[in-house]
Amino acid sequence: MQNTKREKILRMLDGERTDEKFCSCHLTSVIWDAMDTVNVGWPEAHLNADLHVKLAETSYTLLGFEGVRAGFDVGLEAETFGAKTNMGGRESNVYVTKHAFESPDDFKVPQNMFELGRFPIVFEALSILKERYYDKVPVYALLLGPLTLMGNLFGVEIIMKWALKEKKLFESLLNRISDIVVDYGNLLLEKGADALSLGDPTASGNLISPRVFKNFIVPNYRKVSERVKGRIVLHVCGDTTPFLDAVPDSGFCAFSFEGPAVKVKKAKEIIGDRMALFGNIPTIEVLMKGTPNDVKKAVLEAIEDGIDSVEPACGLPLQTPIANARAISETVREYNLKRGFEE
Repeated sequence: MQNTKREKILRMLDGERTDEKFCSCHLTSVIWDAMDTVNVGWPEAHLNADLHVKLAETSYTLLGFEGVRAGFDVGLEAETFGAKTNMGGRESNVYVTKHAFESPDDFKVPQNMFELGRFPIVFEALSILKERYYDKVPVYALLLGPLTLMGNLFGVEIIMKWALKEKKLFESLLNRISDIVVDYGNLLLEKGADALSLGDPTASGNLISPRVFKNFIVPNYRKVSERVKGRIVLHVCGDTTPFLDAVPDSGFCAFSFEGPAVKVKKAKEIIGDRMALFGNIPTIEVLMKGTPNDVKKAVLEAIEDGIDSVEPACGLPLQTPIANARAISETVREYNLKRGFEE
């Protein structure tokens, strides 16, 4: 059995737990220092597979994170449905400026949608990353969660109203959109992803109730986990503490959560070993505004409290100093070496 970081992390995702800790960031880890180092930025990296790879691999080559990821933004799918996006730049990632549909009656899935827009760029970048890193670290691919995609298509405010007042409509649309998530997830795995990073920020406890999460979101997560033939790491932003007990019912192999809103101790207490835990170094106060020593302290605390893979709580802010980003992987490495684990 191989013992590369890739193999160790994949075994951890499959349920094998040891005392070794990882820093396998499956979230966006692009920072200004990385852009400047490789002379590639946004929006160029969204539009060219080679530039996409060049920027994506800095998470490993520059920051020392034990993972690389294809897919940078949450606008990809919505664009294909006709939503308008701002392609971002040095100051921001892609974001939706006009939703695709005014009415649920307008909802229609484009034919051959995964051959359209920027999907081929992501697939090509994923294949390159897989060939380049198959013997080193896991290759992740971004898969947008069903509620967030629904919000990008119709608007977050309106779908929140549907969740409260038009439950059958909400459930029906969410179910149809989950079918799209399934299809895209399986394609990403076919193109070379070792695991999928399912980001569903709109499912945050700051936006929806535990009732909505448990009654509507979890059943659709379960459908995705059952029909997508591979490993999935779920990431939900904000305070998910009120529905931590329901997260393992998703069937996903790992849960990535945000600090300081969600405490590692609490997540470990409730979830236990039913899922690997990814997180949760605070992005603003620690990673963006803190010092390397602040980062080191937060990393060691997360490890002590039971995290499996130490990561930025919600991806790296663009302004994160490179020394702070590197402090995550360096602290994990030092921790493991002291306990006799090989690099």
